[in-house]
Amino acid sequence: MAMPALPSDASSTGAADASPTSDTSSPSNSGAKRNMAYWSVWSSIAKPSYAELENMTHMILSFVDMTTFDSFLYSSTGGFDQSTAGTLRGINPNLKVIGGVGGWAYDVPFRPASQTDSSRSAFAQQVKSFIDTFNLNGVDIDWEFPVYGSQGYKLPTSDPNARPRDDDDAPNFALLLQAIRSAIGSDKLLSVALPSRQQDMLAYTNSTIVALMDSSLDFWNVMSYDAVNRRDSLTDYHAGGIVINRTIDAYSSVGIAKNKMNIGYPTYARYFELSPDSNCSASNPIGCPIPVSEDGTGNDLGYVGEYTFDITQDSNTTVTDWFENIASSGTDSTDAQASAWYDEKNHVFWTWVSPSDILSSCQQYLPEVGGVFYWSWNSDTNGAAGGPHIDAINSCVGGS
Repeated sequence: MAMPALPSDASSTGAADASPTSDTSSPSNSGAKRNMAYWSVWSSIAKPSYAELENMTHMILSFVDMTTFDSFLYSSTGGFDQSTAGTLRGINPNLKVIGGVGGWAYDVPFRPASQTDSSRSAFAQQVKSFIDTFNLNGVDIDWEFPVYGSQGYKLPTSDPNARPRDDDDAPNFALLLQAIRSAIGSDKLLSVALPSRQQDMLAYTNSTIVALMDSSLDFWNVMSYDAVNRRDSLTDYHAGGIVINRTIDAYSSVGIAKNKMNIGYPTYARYFELSPDSNCSASNPIGCPIPVSEDGTGNDLGYVGEYTFDITQDSNTTVTDWFENIASSGTDSTDAQASAWYDEKNHVFWTWVSPSDILSSCQQYLPEVGGVFYWSWNSDTNGAAGGPHIDAINSCVGGS
């Protein structure tokens, strides 16, 4: 399929008149690193305190409801509204409050929105209106993932949610970002969330297209977690230093400056139920075969999941018991700066990052990049009161 024509110069789309803002926001001094968090609507919506927000530079409220563009998504825990940004800035006046647009299972509108000049313009105007209505400092675009990574990648083409491979997604995404930048202006922030699995990076392999995307953006949020999921065939670390290293190297190789990247950490573990005859062991949990974990249409078969460190958010008591029994026994790899364990009794592989994994990897890589973030606020061990994983990030940023 032929790629849409790209402008020879960004100014031909008006982007030169609305270039990215110089994002120097920091808790106290202009030289500080970005210290960011996504705040998921599925986590606690309890109002944070000053102590929790004083070191934060950016908060990304996740996610915008793209079916209407007149609200955020809601969950049983509540939701964000037009007062949320003002409330957060009332606690920390320097905080940048951003809307997360997209997310896994919610990014279906991106492909049709990106395909024509008129669809891009209409989408960009919806984004601008949302920013204005909800008093936001900008948006983070979380398309998971252009070209061939979405949840609907195996659905039959007759399904409206089907997203078979389409290489035009990459140049179309670049043009969509230009349209958004032109609509929101240079005083608002625009960022993109990037995948860590190599198989999901197909939209970010052409340096010319990446450069066009980059010209519209203030920074990139590198999701250096979820590096192994139900589509993989072998167990591996899903986060930590080993993932950060290969991910930022991959993106810097196509021209993204490291100081425009933010590295990410999860406030959850991932688990994979393996076959009893997988020959996996507690002493060697990496590289074990993962059974087929999705059906022919891409639906989850239930063998892979997440465990949030705030146990009040985990309804599966069996999984909670599994993790609580093995967390202290995990293979905390100094080289990988990540943790893993194979539960030989229940035949479950676990991968996560401990506070020490976070601190050591953050101290190593933060000097190279522009900042750090985590998913998700209010989801660490103590819920709304934080926890040791977030403490490790704050300690790292505070010492940078």
